[in-house]
Amino acid sequence: MTSLVYTALKKFAYNIKSSIAAMLDPYISRPINYTKNIYSQPWMLPEIMLFENFYDAQRPLNIFIVGCSECSELKSLSRTKKLGQALLLDPSRSILFKDLNHNIKKYAPDATFLPIAAGEVEGELLLHSTSRTGNDSLLPISKITEAYGIQQAQSYKVKVTTLDNLSQSYFKPDLLWIDVQGYELTVLRGARQILQSVNLIMLETSVEEPTYLGGCTLDQISSFLDQYNFKLCQLGTNPKNLTGNALFKKVI
Repeated sequence: MTSLVYTALKKFAYNIKSSIAAMLDPYISRPINYTKNIYSQPWMLPEIMLFENFYDAQRPLNIFIVGCSECSELKSLSRTKKLGQALLLDPSRSILFKDLNHNIKKYAPDATFLPIAAGEVEGELLLHSTSRTGNDSLLPISKITEAYGIQQAQSYKVKVTTLDNLSQSYFKPDLLWIDVQGYELTVLRGARQILQSVNLIMLETSVEEPTYLGGCTLDQISSFLDQYNFKLCQLGTNPKNLTGNALFKKVI
């Protein structure tokens, strides 16, 4: 009897361990170890919930990644086995294109990369490059940005289009992932048509003070998205300055 109980408990423990491992599988190979650092890096929580939505999806999900940089997200997205079409945007000249090309080739060979910015209208704008890769913005840096040791470098003109226009030329996305250093609200204003059909929006945000001059706060983004029935379902911020990431989900 004791042997049977021991065997049953051992099997139960194995099943629990396997379930946890399966849930964490898309995260463990990322630069940040979610299992160990989630409490010290709470801004990653929205990303975890995002991947859970991919796992639960009944079909592959199409995605626009705006401000993709080297797009390390593709690795975890591909491991969910639910990544559909992907359109990647980033006009920055400081991208490590070797890494970007590697990630596309290995994890999303059918993805399309465009070296352009997204905004509310088509045209040209100045992109302000910075001393840190992945932090270039169409907005000048602020005190919050400088507190991270980031300095503004050169500025140059880049082509700007809207996500609505891109959806007509490529495909309609199910998900928007936007990381454009304070320019998120302006990007969303150029996506009014596709916001009717998009279900998830992942973006960088700041609760109290814009991270870049002329940028937006979480309240402003929430107010705009509320018109399209999006609700904040997960927020993760740095407790020191209340900047981080937010995941919005459409509530029907």
